[in-house]
Amino acid sequence: MKKRVETKFGYVVVIIVNIILFYIFNHLLLWHIPFLLQSWNAPLGIINIQILGTITATLIYLIFDPSWFKALTKTILNIVSFLFMLTIYYVFPFNFSVYSHLPWLENTVKILIIISLALTTVGILVEFIKIFVKEKKDK
Repeated sequence: MKKRVETKFGYVVVIIVNIILFYIFNHLLLWHIPFLLQSWNAPLGIINIQILGTITATLIYLIFDPSWFKALTKTILNIVSFLFMLTIYYVFPFNFSVYSHLPWLENTVKILIIISLALTTVGILVEFIKIFVKEKKDK
């Protein structure tokens, strides 16, 4: 029973963190961050879907969380994350020229986005496989 309480507490933490992230992402342009361009609005809709989807899924996990269902929702959310990162890569709503003393920053961020895309692809595949593989507790 203790494990179940810890899991539910973790779900609540995930919900709170995502609410905070939702607020932050939707206010970044208002904070006039020097390297963030107006084109940030392009991927914003996708990240909002991701965050709201995570909140919704996690709320459902509070009452219904078999491993196949969690794997299914995580697969879907990972696909949305992939689309967000892909949009970030192509739109690239950043202008790091304000940091002329860090000429490597733009390329580094692009490389990190590519690495994130690759890792998210692995995550999608892993979660997709988990949909069909029963865990011991689900048997």
